[in-house]
Amino acid sequence: MGLTHKLHQITTANSTRVLIDQALYSGTNFLSMILLARLLNPYEFGWFSTILIAVYLLMNVSNALIIQPMQVRLASCEDQTSYLQFLLVLTLITLFTIGLISLAALGILDAIDLKHVSPLFEQIHPCKLVVFALTWLAHDFFRKLFLANQKLDKAIAIDSLLAAFQITGLLWIFFVHMERIDVVLKIMTASLGLSAAMGYYLSRITPSFRGAWKTHLQYHLKQGSFLFMSSMLQWWSSQLFVITSGVILGIASLGAFRLVQSAFGALGLFLQAIENYVLPKAALLLNTSWNQSKTYVREIGLKGGLPFTLLLLLLFIFSKPTILALGGEEYLSFHYVVRWMAILYLIIFASYTIRIPLRILGLNKSYFKGYAITFIFSLLSYRLLLENFGITGAIWGLIINQLLLAAYWKFILNKNNFKLWT
Repeated sequence: MGLTHKLHQITTANSTRVLIDQALYSGTNFLSMILLARLLNPYEFGWFSTILIAVYLLMNVSNALIIQPMQVRLASCEDQTSYLQFLLVLTLITLFTIGLISLAALGILDAIDLKHVSPLFEQIHPCKLVVFALTWLAHDFFRKLFLANQKLDKAIAIDSLLAAFQITGLLWIFFVHMERIDVVLKIMTASLGLSAAMGYYLSRITPSFRGAWKTHLQYHLKQGSFLFMSSMLQWWSSQLFVITSGVILGIASLGAFRLVQSAFGALGLFLQAIENYVLPKAALLLNTSWNQSKTYVREIGLKGGLPFTLLLLLLFIFSKPTILALGGEEYLSFHYVVRWMAILYLIIFASYTIRIPLRILGLNKSYFKGYAITFIFSLLSYRLLLENFGITGAIWGLIINQLLLAAYWKFILNKNNFKLWT
């Protein structure tokens, strides 16, 4: 009876459900990228990876203006109903604006023969890319809203729907040998759209302009301004090496880089899930006691550190079997990328115990300055590193970026007397 009760406690605990949801979401992304690497040739996979990089840029915008301010404010907001209605309306306005800007950009691009940019545009109309991006952002909003609001079963539900439709669809393409990138895009768009629609239904939120709309908007504009600039700099400082690797080293090299990066991205999404869950709780504890908040963040770092490090060590040692499993023989010569990426993610994990306190203290200006430093470094060093060291140089650049961020943010936390490990 005692063991049964203990198992029930473990399986129903919030932390367990966060891990279940992240396993679903990360697993879906991981399996999708593996299937795409098998379905598409390195050139097509490189271009699809470029599309995803653009989607991540838009997601950074959405996160900065909506998600990140929400993760801190939701814990202390008294009028939850009014705030949730505001969030939904703000998201709809953001998606509508992104759609309009994208359509305007497409109007300009119509003057250019896109087939000269890539023959893939013979298969994919640019409007389909816009719809794909918007469904991705809509799903991302509801998922992170449920995580921040502790509605974890709802997050699991929409991610389960996404996994079921997307993986089944891609497997169908794989087994019927319909290796067409436009069909891939349609299946992924439909899967994201269905899960976003389910998210809206489960949220029970109706769009409304009533309540403390002005107060909520002022908060998001104030907090989101530096977060928005930070997200832009963050995207450029990290993606500059990736994008220019395609220009300098070729689109196939970009495909290999993105294949490994996407596989490790499953770990990155795991870290993001931890942040999505830990950040609101750490912010709530901070309202009661700085020491309680410090202890909580420190314990999360210690509990996750050992298994995360062991996993990265295994990936480092077995880099060749890993790259073979990911993409097959075509990518075997890029096995060294797995090893460098393992080192990068170890540093990223270590820096999370610095990143989270910076966020809960509202030091968004320093958050922005940190990414400004890394952007300047990336801009000055990308050509030197890529031309002399290839993809290895690109990952070196990302590693140095993380070390610069961690050093600067630690300095800022010390100035604000928030010393986590003392």
